Amino acid sequence: MLFITALASYGISTLGWIWALRQVPLSTAYLFMSASFIIVPLGAYWFFDEPLSVQYVLGSLLIIAGVLVAATA
Repeated sequence: MLFITALASYGISTLGWIWALRQVPLSTAYLFMSASFIIVPLGAYWFFDEPLSVQYVLGSLLIIAGVLVAATA
């Protein structure tokens, strides 16, 4: 059952990505792909109690700043 749920989640996210690529320019959409470097460790923290380091927080802030700079350019 877990495999089917994971497969369905993957399929839905793929359809969402295709929809997003139709709505916004590719250069903008790929900027926000870097959000996965923030979201995945946060999910690991919440669901699996993995620790978050100071380096992670600083790196996440740099990613957010970079996306903001690139998105407003």
